[in-house]
Amino acid sequence: MLELNDEDGVWSKRRSRFWRADWSKYSSAERTKLTEFFTTYRDHVVREIGCAALAAWGSATDLVAMLDDPVFIVRKSAAYQLCKVPQSHQIAEKLWTVLNSVNTQSTYAIETLESYTVHAPSEGLIDTLVALVSNDARESIRCSAARHLLKLEAKESLHSLLPMLQNTPDATWSLHIILIDACTEFHFDPPNLPELARIDNFDLQCALAEFLAERANRK
Repeated sequence: MLELNDEDGVWSKRRSRFWRADWSKYSSAERTKLTEFFTTYRDHVVREIGCAALAAWGSATDLVAMLDDPVFIVRKSAAYQLCKVPQSHQIAEKLWTVLNSVNTQSTYAIETLESYTVHAPSEGLIDTLVALVSNDARESIRCSAARHLLKLEAKESLHSLLPMLQNTPDATWSLHIILIDACTEFHFDPPNLPELARIDNFDLQCALAEFLAERANRK
């Protein structure tokens, strides 16, 4: 605690070391002291580091409170670390609120969704992920939700999304690549294979090559 409370010195080195710390070795009394320290300290870097400790101790209530921290990097750290605490539907509700904020973008959105899938009820989760892939304006969320469907082996749901391969992407071909990976995994046929084969994108063509190789091995 003394080193964390010292505002002088090279913080980049300290930050890296504390991220790798074994927080499980601290006693109950030490955890109580450190929890108050991490949740109230004025330096946001300390509060960010503290989220990892709180997760290691299963301090879900304190981590949820950190989702409302005034500093972005602390909120982001809390959202990420919440995937490490026991499942709670109440936490899922809070993360869903965070996820639907216009300020939740990019990796912050991806990590929030990751934690949400840990805490959300299994019933209805696949439908929620399909809706995100289909309707969310953020490419990071569409792609992350599609990857979760792959992880969950949601074959029928992924098949229902294949018509999206015919859409021209707003930014990148990432979602198309994930859906092609689903075709490879579950032996689907892309609805527009000749058109996709003409797209000048290296990663897309690599995914298609893997699909074609897998399909050839099936025959």
